[in-house]
Amino acid sequence: MDERTARALVSKEGRELLQTGLVARTWGNFSARIPGGQFVITPSGLDYARMGPEDVVAVDIESGEAFGSRRPSSEKNIHRFAYGLFPEIEYVIHTHQTAATAIGLTGMESLALTEAEGAELGGVARAEYAFSGSMELAQSIRAAMEADGAKVILMPHHGALILGRSREEAFRRAMVLESVCRRSLQGQPAEEAAQSLDGNLLRSPAALAWAALGEPLPPLLDDYAQMFGPALPVLEAPEDETAAVVPGVGIALGTGETPVKALLAEKNLLAALHCRALGVSAALSEENARLQHADYLESYSRRKEG
Repeated sequence: MDERTARALVSKEGRELLQTGLVARTWGNFSARIPGGQFVITPSGLDYARMGPEDVVAVDIESGEAFGSRRPSSEKNIHRFAYGLFPEIEYVIHTHQTAATAIGLTGMESLALTEAEGAELGGVARAEYAFSGSMELAQSIRAAMEADGAKVILMPHHGALILGRSREEAFRRAMVLESVCRRSLQGQPAEEAAQSLDGNLLRSPAALAWAALGEPLPPLLDDYAQMFGPALPVLEAPEDETAAVVPGVGIALGTGETPVKALLAEKNLLAALHCRALGVSAALSEENARLQHADYLESYSRRKEG
């Protein structure tokens, strides 16, 4: 597709994906191939609601050189490798979708995928974990794509990568993937897991299910670790600024950014319940969670300062 069309598509994609729940805030990124051996990709850290075609960044597929006034997404190398491996691919979406991220923690054997669904998705593979934005992660995903030509890659602790011959195909694959993975989740509460906030207290069915266990809530997902850090302790009466598991009551989120915290806590809770049901230990290490949380606080502070 021509660059002008590609920029327009990519710049509005974030707002549409936010509505579907496939991404949150600025977590996730998307790109489109353009002529001249390049693609255009979302910039780093820009609110999707404020993104325009001029903010989208062009990147050379072979060299990785970026062209534009903004920095490209830190995951640009994942997109580079996808376009380099598959000449027919025109659109790439990296999501942080809830169910697919949870299934990525427990492996392909936990995915209830039919042959027809596998064909519609273009094949599904699972990459090895590495820090977000790192070349190690990009190389891990490239290895997963190279192994059997899969067009959907589960990224443990992180999300999913979806490739399409068009924007429509990539988006459809993302929705099919989430439907299949939602069906595959284990250990979920019987009620629909919609968020229910009472001040800074999350009392969704998943939150109540975990609170009934009275166990610390470990960080299983990168975006959750960025926001909360290491495992939430179990506290009967936490201070307002303290995030904690409140036995029999719910999940206290602490102060500030309550809607985002609720969304990420819900994702982490569903993943935690799924892993617990299958007896899988998939928590991020305390060191990893502390590092991601510190990096997030530093970058968030810089954004607030302008």
